[in-house]
Parts: sequence; structure tokens; C-alpha cells
Amino acid sequence: MKQFLYLTTMLFCLALNAQNTWTQKDFFKGSIRIAAVSISIGNKAYIGTGYNNPSRKTLNDFWEWDKATNTWLKLDSFPGVARGWALASAANGKGYITQGSDNDDNGLSDIWEFDPITNIWTQKALFPGSPVSQSVSFSIGNNIYVLTDWGGFWSFNVETNSWTEKSTYPGIARTGQVGFAIGSKGYIGLGQGSSSTFPIEFYEYDTTLNAWTQKADFAGAGRATAVGFAIGNRGYIGTGGTGTNNLFKDFWEYNPKNDVWTRKADFGGTPRFVATGFSMGNNGYIGTGWDNTGNRNDFWEYTPDTNLTGINEFSDKSSIDVYPNPFSIHTSVYAKKAFQGGSITLFNTLGQPVKTIENINGNSVLISRENLNAGVYILRVSSNNDSYTIEKTLVVTDY
Repeated sequence: MKQFLYLTTMLFCLALNAQNTWTQKDFFKGSIRIAAVSISIGNKAYIGTGYNNPSRKTLNDFWEWDKATNTWLKLDSFPGVARGWALASAANGKGYITQGSDNDDNGLSDIWEFDPITNIWTQKALFPGSPVSQSVSFSIGNNIYVLTDWGGFWSFNVETNSWTEKSTYPGIARTGQVGFAIGSKGYIGLGQGSSSTFPIEFYEYDTTLNAWTQKADFAGAGRATAVGFAIGNRGYIGTGGTGTNNLFKDFWEYNPKNDVWTRKADFGGTPRFVATGFSMGNNGYIGTGWDNTGNRNDFWEYTPDTNLTGINEFSDKSSIDVYPNPFSIHTSVYAKKAFQGGSITLFNTLGQPVKTIENINGNSVLISRENLNAGVYILRVSSNNDSYTIEKTLVVTDY
């Protein structure tokens, strides 16, 4: 109990990292490219597919980046058709790649599931709508949401392997939009409309209501093919362009609580568009893309002003990861070595157990929020096969 009280006390000694900075990481080891996909799962990230410009040769290689060692590892190639402009998301501990265009600019409708533990790809149910290219997706819980370039909006449930058409996007049809998800809501905006217009309107999608709401316009200049991701309860959008002679490196933070955009430190690399990006823990990442000199393979890490999860993870020697954290609907616990009869218990800040999951087997377990109030919890993970107990902090949010 003393250890638990110590952890609980430490939990509220929140460290404010006065950062808002970019740090260059190891260069992406694949060939230089544009229109690649990226997926973040636990403490690993994956980048692949895309175009090698100006030859416009489509690519299908797939690479893993380890945050702990800042190193790249080439994995087996993506088994689908080589493509650019694909969409990628993570859900329930696995990665998904769908849509995009082949080397002849034909749209594609397939979706593939990547298991990071086995490194095995599995083809799933075909997208039932018209093929999509240069569009946008985000994931919430067990669903991947896809906005088509013609305005249709669909969700793919990774558990049932099925597509469902959702409420139509209220904005004008366009390509090169950008989006992210915070809690149970997704956000989409920007892009290129007809006659080379670049709207700055921005919309929120509520998964519980299946409804769209227009929010505050993006505060920067209109653009297409920007990068977007969420860190904790904030969204971020940066880079992009309106053409090869008008590229951006500005970077903006969106706070859904007060519907306000705030400019942050400019992206650390050169102005560019058609880059790829993702978030992992308390950091965001942007890499690849095209600037005025050609394709790029540099890779950058963004650290926000503060630890947006409100906590600092405590180091340990286990191979346990929790993602997403914070969460509003579901989160997952991942173990490098499979559980055998393990258990998970959540404690509130008074040390009272509020949720228990027992007899866990396998490498991952899904935790549903259900009746948990928003707040901070201690997650205690016990593994019978290795006889260890690990405690991590967990945040439940309404956003």
C-alpha cells in the first residue's frame, strides 16, 4: 500500500515540460517518397507505401520505427497492390491500410489488417463504395472512419469485418483533407475543392450521435495534404500546400473544449506537402513528403508545451504498453510476451478497485470505459507466467 500511495502522490506532481519544440530523429530508411501511410501502435510506428516522385512509381515496402532505440527495421512488404494516397489507421492493437491509387491512378477498394506481433497481413472485407484516393480517415475504438473524396462517410468495424455507411459529410467534396480523433469524436477539414479552392472550414463528427457539427475555421491559410494527429486532448495540423510553389511549415493546435486554434512552433523541417505523420504517447511525428528540392526522408518529433496526458509514465522493465492513453471509450493493454491467466485491476485515486479483468490470455486485452468517470486511475497488471506486477497511470477523458 505504501508503494501505491507513493505512486498516487507522484501522479499529482505533474511535470510541465515547457517545450513546444521539434527534434530531428533518425532519417527514414526507405526510399524518399510522398503520399505514404503511417501507423502508430504502442511504442512502435510503421511507414510504408507511397510514390517515389517524380517517377510516380508506387511503393509497397513497409518499415518499423522503434521509439526507444530511434532505429528503423524493414519488414515484409505490404501484400496489397503497390499504391500511393492510401489511408491508414490503428484499432484494437492492429494496423489497417485501405484505399489509394495504383501506378495507373486506378482507385482501390481493398483493406488489409497488419498484426504487429506476428507481422502477418490479412485481407478484410472490400470497401463497398466507390474507390477512394486522396481522402482522409481516423479511428475511434474498434471502428475506422473513412471520408471519401466525393463526400460519402463510412465506418469499418474491425471486430465484425463489416462496413457501414454513416451520416453524410456536410462540407463540399474535396481531396487532400486532414483529420484526427479525440475521444469519441473525429475532426476533418481543409483540402482542395473545385477550381483550386482551399476551404478552411472544419467539422466535428460525434460517433454516439452519428452527427456532424461545424466548428471554428482553421486559423491558418487554406491548404491540401497537410498532416494531422492528436496528442492527448488536443489536435494538431501542420505542413501542406496549395501547389509546388506555395508550401507551408506552420503548425497549429486545436482545443476542442473551447473550439480555439493556437499557432505553435513551426515544423522543424522544410516547408512541404504530402508528408505523413502520427502521434505516440506525448509526442507527434512528421516525416517524408515533398519540398521545393524534391522528395524527403527526414523525420521529426514534436514535444508540446505540456504533458497533455497530465501524467508522466513511470519507467519499468516490463514490455507492457497502454494505448490510447488518455481514452474516452476503449483502450488496450499490450504485452510483448503473452499473458497466461493474467489479471488487470483499475484503482481510483483513493486506492479503491473500480474495475477488474481476470484470466487474461494472449498479447492484448481491450478495456472498455463503461461506467468509469473521467479522471486519473492506477492500472495494475499482473502476469502469472512471469510472476510480476506492473502499475501504470491511466487517464479517462470525456473528449
